[in-house]
Amino acid sequence: MTTELANTPQMRASDAERERVVTLLQQAGADGRLTLPEVDERVSQAYAATYRNQLPPLTADLPTEEQPAGSARATRPIVTPGIRIHAVIAIVLSVIMITRWATMDTAFFWPFFPMMWLWGSLAIRVAIRRGAGWSGPPWAGPRWAGR
Repeated sequence: MTTELANTPQMRASDAERERVVTLLQQAGADGRLTLPEVDERVSQAYAATYRNQLPPLTADLPTEEQPAGSARATRPIVTPGIRIHAVIAIVLSVIMITRWATMDTAFFWPFFPMMWLWGSLAIRVAIRRGAGWSGPPWAGPRWAGR
């Protein structure tokens, strides 16, 4: 298949192309760029589209989905309020446990194990946030993502 054929107006649209448009429309609706009736109407038009030239007008007034792979992660802050609270709790509990251990007359440093759990869970949380990330439980919705 040549490039000329791919760019002709009567080239049939594939299911994958329709799905990309529908995903973009649904994301625009979730972002508040489109109202629910607009999303429903455009999704119906996308699924009803027979030819490729019928798809671009449905998303012409929306931002493109194509962004550099690292741009979404680069703008997302790693240290969120939830991580700050987690760190403060870990610090306070560690100080309390070390103080309690220092006042006891035992040689075994027992706070090591609970502190390992506290700081390990914080490190895992930061690593998840820094990486591709966990979008949260399915029932929490998009509001969970910033925590």
